[in-house]
Amino acid sequence: MIPIVVGLMAVFAAAAVVLPFVRGENGENADDAESRLEELLERKDVLYGALKELDFDRAGGKLSDPDFLRIEAQYRERAIGVLREIDALVETGDPEADLSEALEREILDLRKAVRVEDPSPEAAETASDARDDPPEPRFCCDCGAAVSSTDKFCFSCGTPLRETS
Repeated sequence: MIPIVVGLMAVFAAAAVVLPFVRGENGENADDAESRLEELLERKDVLYGALKELDFDRAGGKLSDPDFLRIEAQYRERAIGVLREIDALVETGDPEADLSEALEREILDLRKAVRVEDPSPEAAETASDARDDPPEPRFCCDCGAAVSSTDKFCFSCGTPLRETS
């Protein structure tokens, strides 16, 4: 019985030593990346809630303007850091989303090429009209707020935005 217990302890000790080398290049596996993303999204929600609460406190007269500005700057700095971490994790973490975005870009390029190659006068008119039009406005899928074409996150609710072009 004792040799079995000692053998099992040796196997577990060896597994504990070898496990960090078996993991990925950065020491994290897919589950760690997902849990880290969930943690960052929760932190983002907490920070957004704190910013909203701070606005309510200021509107209610509980905070002076200098205190509000100081505390708001701290929370915004933290939120920006969290959003950057989420952005970095999302960019490297989801190969399916990258593939989907690449396919969408290819389809869009092919459609543009077909429009340019179409010799009909109607196609030429619509192509010139399309170049004169300003870019279509983008909106957040979650809250509906208007966003810039360069935004990666919605400024209103913090939802990551997908690129459409």
